[in-house]
Amino acid sequence: MVDDEPKNLVVLETVLDDPGYRLVRATSGQDALLELMSEEFAVLVLDVRMPGMTGFELAEMVKERRKTSRIPIIFLTAYYNEDQHILEGYETGAVDYLHKPINPTVLRSKVAVFAELHRRGRALEMANQLLTREVSERSLAEARLNELNATLDRHVTERTLKLQEIQARLVAEHRRKDEFLATLAHELRNPLAPVRTAIGLLRRGIEDPNKLKWAYDMMDRQVKALARLIDDLMDVSRINQGRIELRREAVAVSDVLNDAVETVRPLIEELGHALSIEVRDAEAAVQGDRTRLAQAFVNLLSNAAKYTDRGGRIDVVAAVEDHAVSITVLDNGIGISPDRIHEVFEMFAQVDSRLDRIRGGLGIGLALTKRLVEMHGGEVLAHSKGLGCGSKFEVRLPLSA
Repeated sequence: MVDDEPKNLVVLETVLDDPGYRLVRATSGQDALLELMSEEFAVLVLDVRMPGMTGFELAEMVKERRKTSRIPIIFLTAYYNEDQHILEGYETGAVDYLHKPINPTVLRSKVAVFAELHRRGRALEMANQLLTREVSERSLAEARLNELNATLDRHVTERTLKLQEIQARLVAEHRRKDEFLATLAHELRNPLAPVRTAIGLLRRGIEDPNKLKWAYDMMDRQVKALARLIDDLMDVSRINQGRIELRREAVAVSDVLNDAVETVRPLIEELGHALSIEVRDAEAAVQGDRTRLAQAFVNLLSNAAKYTDRGGRIDVVAAVEDHAVSITVLDNGIGISPDRIHEVFEMFAQVDSRLDRIRGGLGIGLALTKRLVEMHGGEVLAHSKGLGCGSKFEVRLPLSA
C-alpha cells in the first residue's frame, strides 16, 4: 500500500485487514521500490498523486523491472477523474482504477482476487518444481533399472513416456494460456480506438446528423462486441462449473439457423460473403435450448466469416440422416492444417495466434460450440483438406421424438 498520507494508509490497512494477508505500508515511491526489491508481493495498491515520485512514475518503474513487472496495480485517486488520466494509468500498467472515497467492499474483493491468483501461481510453481525433480529422479532410476529383466524395463519405459506426455501437455497448455492472455488483451483494447474516435467527435459538438449517426453506431457496435466477448468468457466459466441449465423444448432446426444467421448477418455482409441456407426437411426438429443452439451456430458462422477472405462463400446445409439432424457449415476460407485440426476444439486453441489477432477471436468459440452441442447429446466434427482449401464443420443432433 503506497500513499503519502499516513491516515490514508491506516484506512487501507483497516479495510484490507485479513489474517491471510501481510500488509506493507510505504509513504513514498522510493520507499515502495525498496520494499518491492526485497520482497514478493501479490498486488500493489497505489495512490496516484504523491510528492516526488508520482504513482504513474512508480508504476512505470515497477513494470520496467523484471522482478516486479507482473505485480498487478490498483490505482487509488481523488484527483484524476478525466478519461485521459484513466487511460494514462492503464498504459502505465494498472489493472484497475478506483476513485476516492473508496468502497471498502469493492477494494477488498479486487485485492482478494489478486491475492488468490498469487497464491495459486506460487502453488503452480512449487508443483512444477516437484514435477521437474520427480522427472530427474526417475531418469536416474532408469539408469539403475537397466540391469533388471526386460519386463521391468518395459514398465519403466512406459512410465517415462507417460511422464513426458504429461510434461509436453503442460508445456502446450502453458503456451496456449500465454497466447490466450495476449489475444485477450488485444481483443479488449481493439474496440477502444474507434470508441475514443467517436467520443472525440461528440466532444467537439458536431451537428452533422450523418457524423452523429456514425459515431453512435460505432460506439454501439464496439460495446456489443465487448459484451459478446464477456458473455463468451462467462459461458466458458459456467460450463466448466456445470452451471448452465438448458431450457429444453422441441425446436425447429430452421428456427435455430435463422436466429444464428440474423446475429451474424452484419459481419457476413460487411465482409461481402455469399451465404446460402438449405434446410432439406422443413419439419426437422431437435429437443434442446433454442438460444444455446443458436449460440453454437453463431460461433460456427462467425468462424467461417472471419477466416474466409472478403467476397467468399459460406454454405449451410441441414438434412436428416439416421435418426439425427446433420448441419454442415462449409466455407472456401483459409482452411486448417492437417496437423492442427485435432486442436481446433480445445479451449483457447488458436491455429495461428498472429492470424487470430488480425481477424479477431480468443480461441474459445469452437470449444464453446463443442460443449454446447455435447450438452444436447450431439457431436461436432471439423474437416479440411489443408491450408487454402476451406473448412467444413458438421454438427449432428438427435431428432426430437
